[in-house]
Amino acid sequence: MDEWLSLPHCLLAVAKTAYTPAGMDALSALTLHLGDSVYIFEQSSANEPAFYRGYLLSSTSPSSKTSNRIRIFVGSFPASCVSITGFATSPLDQALLPTSSGSSANGNSKPFLPVTEEIELALQEWCPAHTDQLFSSASRNYAKLNSVASLISELSDIHKRLLLDIYTTYEREQSIKNALWLLVRGNKLLSGDVIVRDELDGSLRVGDHNLISFFRDQEIMALSTHGVAAFHTSRAAAAEITDKKELLHLMVQIKSVVGTLTESMFAKVYLCSKSLPLTEGFVVNGAELEQRALFVDLPPAVAGDGIFLVVEIFETIYMTTQTTAADKTESYTIKARRGVGLGVVDIGRVMREVSETERDMTLRLFTSSVSSQGMDGIARNGWGSLRERLVRGVADGIERATKIDKVIVGLRAFESSNSKALTASMPSLFSGLSSSPRTLFTASTTIPRDELYLIIGGVHFHWSDINGRPMPELSSKALYFVTLSCNKDSSLRFHGHASAEPQDMWTSTVVSRDEKLSETVCLSPLARNADIHVRVHLADGKAIGHGKFPIWNEDVIIKDAKRSIRIADIDGLQVGVLEIDSYLVSNEFSSDDTLNTLIRWRRMRVAKESSQKSLISVMQQIRYVDPNEISKLLREALDALFGIIVWKAGDSKFEDAAFAALAHILVTAEERRDRSMLSEYIDYHFNYPDVVGPLVYGFQRLLARYSGSDAGSSVRELLKGGGIILRFINSCWDKFQERESISIDMRNYPKAVRQIFVQFNQIFEQNAASIEASQILIMRHFPDYITEIHSIFDDEQILDITVEFVEVTTAVGLVNPKLDMHRLVLMQNLSKLRLFPDTKLSVRAQLINHTLIWLRPYLAPAGDEDLTSLAAWQMWKDRIRLACSVLAVQLDKMWPIRDQDPESCSMYVRVLPEIVAIFVSLQQERKSALIRAITAPKFKNEFSVLFPETYPIPPNRPVDTSIQKLPFDELAIELSCILAVLSEFATYDSSSTSSGSETLTEEQAIQLMSNVLKMTDSVLTGKAVPTSWLSVYIYLHRSVMSCLEFISLLLGEYFLPNIDSNELLDSRIISIWHMFFERLIELVGSPALEVENFSEQKRRTVEAISGQVREQGAQLLARMWTAIGTDAGELARSLYGIETIGGLQQMFCSKKSCGSYALLGKVVELWLSPSREVRMRAVEVLKSIAVQEWHTKHSLDDLFSDVIDTLDRVFHTRTFNVENSSLKENILACMKAAFPTAEHELGLKVQSLSSVVSKLLDLLVDLHSLPEGDAYNDDRVKCTLSLMEFLRGLHREDTFIKYVHQLIRLQEHSGHYAEAGLALELHARMYDWRLDSRVPALQDIDLPTQSEFRRREALSLQMVRYFTLGGAPELAIATYKELANAYETISFELEKLQSTTSTIARLYKEEQSVNATTRPQPQYFRVVYSGLGFHRALRGKQFIMQGSKWEKLSDFTVRLQNLYPQAKIITASGGTSATSTAAKHMSIASSLSSLSQTSSLDASLAAGDGGDAEGQYLSIIAVSPEPSVELGSAVEILPAARDFFLRQNLQRFSVSRPIKIGRPASTNGNGVSSTNSVDVWIEKTIFETREKFPTILRRSEVVNAEVTRISPLAGAADAIARKAGEIEQMARRSKAAPGDEMCSSQLGMLLSGAVDAPVNGGIQVYRILLESYASDQTAGIVMEKERMRSVMQDYVAVLAYALHVHSAVVASALRPLHDSLVILFDRNFKDEIKIVEEEGRVIDGLDLRNGIRRSPDDIRNGLHHLAQQSTNASASSGRNNELRAVQTNGSGGQNGVSASANKSEASLTLTPTTSASSRAGSASGSPGHKRKASMRNVIDRKQSSVTLKSEYSFESAPSSSSSSKSKGSSSGSTSSLARGMAGVTRRFSKMMTTNGNGLSNGGSRIARQSLTSFREEE
Repeated sequence: MDEWLSLPHCLLAVAKTAYTPAGMDALSALTLHLGDSVYIFEQSSANEPAFYRGYLLSSTSPSSKTSNRIRIFVGSFPASCVSITGFATSPLDQALLPTSSGSSANGNSKPFLPVTEEIELALQEWCPAHTDQLFSSASRNYAKLNSVASLISELSDIHKRLLLDIYTTYEREQSIKNALWLLVRGNKLLSGDVIVRDELDGSLRVGDHNLISFFRDQEIMALSTHGVAAFHTSRAAAAEITDKKELLHLMVQIKSVVGTLTESMFAKVYLCSKSLPLTEGFVVNGAELEQRALFVDLPPAVAGDGIFLVVEIFETIYMTTQTTAADKTESYTIKARRGVGLGVVDIGRVMREVSETERDMTLRLFTSSVSSQGMDGIARNGWGSLRERLVRGVADGIERATKIDKVIVGLRAFESSNSKALTASMPSLFSGLSSSPRTLFTASTTIPRDELYLIIGGVHFHWSDINGRPMPELSSKALYFVTLSCNKDSSLRFHGHASAEPQDMWTSTVVSRDEKLSETVCLSPLARNADIHVRVHLADGKAIGHGKFPIWNEDVIIKDAKRSIRIADIDGLQVGVLEIDSYLVSNEFSSDDTLNTLIRWRRMRVAKESSQKSLISVMQQIRYVDPNEISKLLREALDALFGIIVWKAGDSKFEDAAFAALAHILVTAEERRDRSMLSEYIDYHFNYPDVVGPLVYGFQRLLARYSGSDAGSSVRELLKGGGIILRFINSCWDKFQERESISIDMRNYPKAVRQIFVQFNQIFEQNAASIEASQILIMRHFPDYITEIHSIFDDEQILDITVEFVEVTTAVGLVNPKLDMHRLVLMQNLSKLRLFPDTKLSVRAQLINHTLIWLRPYLAPAGDEDLTSLAAWQMWKDRIRLACSVLAVQLDKMWPIRDQDPESCSMYVRVLPEIVAIFVSLQQERKSALIRAITAPKFKNEFSVLFPETYPIPPNRPVDTSIQKLPFDELAIELSCILAVLSEFATYDSSSTSSGSETLTEEQAIQLMSNVLKMTDSVLTGKAVPTSWLSVYIYLHRSVMSCLEFISLLLGEYFLPNIDSNELLDSRIISIWHMFFERLIELVGSPALEVENFSEQKRRTVEAISGQVREQGAQLLARMWTAIGTDAGELARSLYGIETIGGLQQMFCSKKSCGSYALLGKVVELWLSPSREVRMRAVEVLKSIAVQEWHTKHSLDDLFSDVIDTLDRVFHTRTFNVENSSLKENILACMKAAFPTAEHELGLKVQSLSSVVSKLLDLLVDLHSLPEGDAYNDDRVKCTLSLMEFLRGLHREDTFIKYVHQLIRLQEHSGHYAEAGLALELHARMYDWRLDSRVPALQDIDLPTQSEFRRREALSLQMVRYFTLGGAPELAIATYKELANAYETISFELEKLQSTTSTIARLYKEEQSVNATTRPQPQYFRVVYSGLGFHRALRGKQFIMQGSKWEKLSDFTVRLQNLYPQAKIITASGGTSATSTAAKHMSIASSLSSLSQTSSLDASLAAGDGGDAEGQYLSIIAVSPEPSVELGSAVEILPAARDFFLRQNLQRFSVSRPIKIGRPASTNGNGVSSTNSVDVWIEKTIFETREKFPTILRRSEVVNAEVTRISPLAGAADAIARKAGEIEQMARRSKAAPGDEMCSSQLGMLLSGAVDAPVNGGIQVYRILLESYASDQTAGIVMEKERMRSVMQDYVAVLAYALHVHSAVVASALRPLHDSLVILFDRNFKDEIKIVEEEGRVIDGLDLRNGIRRSPDDIRNGLHHLAQQSTNASASSGRNNELRAVQTNGSGGQNGVSASANKSEASLTLTPTTSASSRAGSASGSPGHKRKASMRNVIDRKQSSVTLKSEYSFESAPSSSSSSKSKGSSSGSTSSLARGMAGVTRRFSKMMTTNGNGLSNGGSRIARQSLTSFREEE
């Protein structure tokens, strides 16, 4: 398209078809989906454009990780694909703005519905934001997500249909109501806010039209589980249903059937109660299930009782029957039916809750299982009693139907007075109805009914004839059916169901002999003198009997009753009895004799006088007539009575009898809800004006007998129906007024009618219990009486009658609380009459005045008598609620006309003092323990509708469980609503302290203002109305504004004190002014009005309801602040720009100056308001306060102290976007605006302090911008500490202490007690050790007023407790030392000094104990935070973090991953292990392989990979505490001491990794790489932290990192020293606890791994390492070699000491193993042992020269015994295959050792061990010869000789440079024996874990190996 024409307005359209562009158009066109909202700004042509161009808005997917930003797509699309719905202000604005004519731009007229806009806003808010939260949260709430998804789907569907305008009018109304309730449910689930919308069009309700219903609907929407419309039409109880006047209708459709439904089957559907059918039935054929029927004209009362839907399934059968006439028998075939199954379902709930949606219900079908004689009662009657059994829940005699299992029906109830009007209103819905079954009731006098319904029960057969012989044709299996017919010349016809054609004959269902039928048939029209002929047939066609059922008795139709019809055969013999129930539904005939006699009264006019007098008896008997019969012939009965009254006018007996009968008939019609029938009669049929006199005087005569014992029921009927009788009287009056000539004098009748009301008053002058019921009836129906006399009396006269009556009732109300409540209901009902809203202004004003006078005694706070019990408290609340209801009714009617009648509205302000006093009293009483004990829980599960209209108050309704539980009180809400109205009506004359023409004293005015301000405080804080009730809560802000304007008039006019005078200021007035400013500032700064931070739904609601409340309040604040000041003068005005200063303003400045009256902090809070108007007004107030402070004190310290306190408090209590850059800018701008220039000293001071505020704001933002959750606890602590340091610099001790104890609670919650003690130390350091200085009490932490010394002492002792719990004895000792110094040098308290020093000594002793050495110590880790996903407090930084005790790197990593689930862990990259895989022993490189696997201190990791990348990245390595130089160089220090001093002042940590320096690794003969230990160095990185550990943060930032390299010699020396320390520590533990088997076992394991190949490959490797550096005489190398030799000697000394300890603690069973360790020790460390012995080393008092030696005989015997024991164990376990002869093979010959099998012990020749030189010489005796040493042991076991072969062969280790010279050395060298003993460590470990008392297999091998080695030595 080359040219596009721009539209003058952006159009909003909806896609009505989908459109997918193809080809080249895909690049510039939009893809549309059905229902998409499109904004059009261009079209292809001026007229009938083919294409449009516009925007399509879309949001990112909720599952997307990016933010939920709106995306805009622009393109063209065909005009035929969219439908224009209206204008839009901009493409990004969702507001639908209709045209002025209500039509769209393309000429299609469519109604504008605000509900579509509300739906769009809700969907835009719900879809991206909340669903994303539900998906991404740690605990995903899938149930909630499904609910939201369902709501979105339903709303989207309604939205599309509304935009496409495919609804009918009724459907549109119901859809809007449904959409509103869906919106409420969705907002409850997500935001919690409940918004009130109009149910007509969905627009927002702002309370301007009907405030009372506005509050009531808010409560219902917030608490009820139903919608507003559904709630008001709910029929949850029968009592509510009976109040309905509309008829009910039910549409039914069978939707599906589970089973086999053939074409020969059909279903019959009808309604029934528990005892009888209620409607006709309709039939659905098996092939036409889609048929629907509408049950019409159901009385509302039926929904209150049990009402059931019945579905009966029949199968059509054909039978041959016979008839006999004129001695001739004829046979013919008839179509009959047989029952297949029957189901019932209770539909009472469907009828009670009229809904706009259809409801599906499932019926399970049953059939009769037995009809045996063994069952009695209902169970014997088979098919006919099946329905009744199912309804009553009787399971006997029923079973599941076989052919049909279930039937699913769709139900929908309607409410309408006329079924024809209902179907006409929704033609599309009711089109295609198959039938409209009627009820068995008469519902209207205008709808003609003329039917007789018969319920055929069943035939009770006589099983024998007259002679007693059985009748074989009536066996128990016989089947029968019944036919009904009438005379051939009769017009009477039969109808089997609603849609059946009239028939001459009706045929019943076929049943067995003992079964009932229970079928209903309709007879119509009711022709006179017609009889019903009954015939009974067997299934084979034989007629077995007949009977006759007459329905007329002369001219009277039969009464409704159950009858038995005799069935006789052709011979006249009785064969059975048929039961039939009849029900007449007619408004033409009656079956009651009394009623028929009354209707035909005219026949008696010509009869004798005695017969005429019998008519009185007939009228007296009318009360015994069935009410159903009266309803049928209501019009005829009334005509008869009025005719009799006219006929016998003047005859008091006739008049009284007729009047009593009339009252009874009227009450009967009222109770049956036939008021519509009465109205029809009065309006269209009544024409007896001459009865006015008899009616009036009859009313008087009957009412005068109210106390008589014979007239109780008659009088009560008169009182109930008195309103209708007065309506008849009023109608007579109107008809006489219409006549041109009146035959009677009408002047006395008004007086007579007035006398009736005088009689009412006289009844209330007595206080007797016998007439209490009559008094209640009069008060209940008095409004009806008043309503019906408007033609006889004018408004002033009616008002006089009303006022007189209400005042008369005052007396009985005082003595009878029940009558007092009904009196309030009477006032409420009187306020609903036409007299109130539609009368003259003067009459209305008088009624208002009287109402307020009547109500004031009720509007009183609770007294002591109301607090005695729960019943008394509830009675008081009910009384107040009913009084509020009276006001609510009148205020509701005055609200729309408040502008037309302001004077009347102002009268209500009289009760404002009472309303606010009750509210304040309610809030105070609820705080008392007594009320809390007797009232309901705070969170209620039930609620009652606001402003109840009846007494007793209707029962409570359940609260919606899907909402958050919030406290609410109906009375408080009602009082708030009344306040909202009265605040609008409050108008005071500026010249007097009066309201509503009622003058207030000064005391009353002060009390009123105080209570109003207290009530407004409760309103603003959500104590009156929950804050989630958004519409009402925001509206109450408007009301608070009105109250404050009202109070401002009073304060400014009458209560503005002159502070400059010498008069004492009234503290009450000052307090009122302070409360006024507090409420005003709270209102202006209310977070509920900050629309800038709200979602679109909430924003529009708040803006629409609140209007300009913030701005108005800010202006009022500035105006009233100016009013209380004095003139500032020209100098101040020109210098500072202020008008007033001083005066009363100086009472409300800083906190230090004004105490509790200070307002400075609250004014500062207004700086945070997003409203510019509010901020500017706050600046004006602040400016005057600053000038006042400066001129008074010449300092702003107090002012800025309040500023700091306020900002700190606000950041803690308020929730807002603290990262918003405008926050800080607004605050600083306010300070700058107060003093924009620095030309004067005050301006300079303010500007200098602005930097302080700026820094404070930065720190507060850093702290409060951290996300919630444990992930940022450490950062939260750090930010808190930074803030604390800043506050300490500002000398803000109180705030500093608050933060300290906040930190302590946080650390306690986390279990970090040592850190809590460190935090408490910050508080303790604030005090000096001074006894002469006192500090105030701290109530929050329970510290009394005391000296600084005692305060610091108490805090120090608490610190010690924390350190002890946290396992930090070094910190506890330091604190105790400080306490000891204070006791010794300051307080001189010897007792405390002794106790403290003893504790220090005890702690030191504990550190040397065994438990101290095993105490778990915390682990430390270096963590780098990288990536833009981290908060700026962490991003790009590295920390040393303290882990838990014994926490592994993997566990710590998992913990951090859980805290930061989105973070990626950067694995440590580094060199692989330097070990040779072929070598069997570890080298120096392998000793450091674990470090290389743990971390690689690569520069990229240290800096943090991905520092500028999106996301979060963590680099984690384990580090170790690095000792100081002094501690590291200490020689004789125990491990426990080393650990203790290492924990002190811990600030350095290290991590090491091996690196290779020198030539590349060589390969051995097998081609496997072999690393030269000389080339392997250690690279060590030392991190230095900012703070010393332990720290409050449990982490510290790394400030320095230095890398050092350690040579192989130094690394080996360190490794040997660490191992020596470990062994010595374990030896000392074992020595200290000789009985501890665990310690001895651990020591044994350490020794077994140390005496041969202990440290990183064995002592031989270290000797080789020394030899490698033998030629290097560099000074550094020489020192390292000397240190190497020294630590090796120390290592051997420790081993000797440990072996000595092990010898003392080892178990006897393991003694031989110890001996083997001694042998290995002597062999492997001979050189070092010699040196140690020469030096005379002494460890722990042990002289190592004599500590470990044993004789060879002892060693030999022990090893031999051990070997023999192991051999026995092996043999017993089935390992004989290991015991075989050892043969010697090999070149050059092999030497063996033989033993005799006949000896009981092994005969061994042992030679004492020679020196090392001799052993070496022996080894060199056979150079180049590689030899295997074999072990042969001869053991005598059960006289058998066996030979044991060694499982180990000893090979020499690969030689290093020093050993390569003798390649053929013998395997008998020391290293060979060490190699052979390498398995000792492994086997010993297994032995210790397998059998603590004996030896495992591994242990036996160790013993055998040791013995063989020893023999070879010998």
